[in-house]
Amino acid sequence: YQRRVRGSNYYKDANGIVFIVDSNDSRISEAAKELRGVVESSLLPPKVPFLIFANKQDLPAGFSLEQLVEQLDLHSMRNNQWHIQPCSAITGDGLFEGFEKLSEMLRCGRCLRCASKSRTDAIIDGKSASEIEKEREW
Repeated sequence: YQRRVRGSNYYKDANGIVFIVDSNDSRISEAAKELRGVVESSLLPPKVPFLIFANKQDLPAGFSLEQLVEQLDLHSMRNNQWHIQPCSAITGDGLFEGFEKLSEMLRCGRCLRCASKSRTDAIIDGKSASEIEKEREW
């Protein structure tokens, strides 16, 4: 396990977080601690969605998705949407699907930072926040 980003300067303007965990690494508790640090950062905007890539799911001896959810304590992330995506960085399997899911979470409205602002003229995928809200009413 190796932490790639030091400091929380990256968090303050985040619209989403991508966290990659090695499903084959026994140091999963270290990854869980790092993830918890990101989630609890005071600079992280509220309701930022998390995409967790479970890399090396193609290897037989790694943690299952269920084990990773438990070990990373993802169910305790009540203020943030999250999705754990099995993937293989070598083959690319699961990468597109993971980013597709992150895109869905960003469009859903629950996790949009602009939803908590008084202005409703933020543009997301060519639509204003008020247009997105009207679509959700349907």
